Amino acid sequence: MGSKSGQTGKPITLPSVLNLGVAETLREQFVELSMQETSLTIDASEVETITTPCIQVLLAAYRAMEEAGGTVVVTSPSPSFEAAFQDLGLNVIYKKWSN
Repeated sequence: MGSKSGQTGKPITLPSVLNLGVAETLREQFVELSMQETSLTIDASEVETITTPCIQVLLAAYRAMEEAGGTVVVTSPSPSFEAAFQDLGLNVIYKKWSN
């Protein structure tokens, strides 16, 4: 386990399809980064489809970073990414990421 650099590394670019098949890989990627970074930048520009399991992974990553005193920022969210959060009533959390 490396020490936290306190800097935002290269942004994570989400794939176009975020479904159950990629949820575990996404979770592992966030866990790895949370051990190294105190802030997380997510590029959501390519997202065309996002299902609840991946939204749960994103929420867990957000909560873990917030509890550790870090931040999560989503850049360039696609309309599909935004709509998924709106459909689930998660606008308040989404707005925290986009500020």
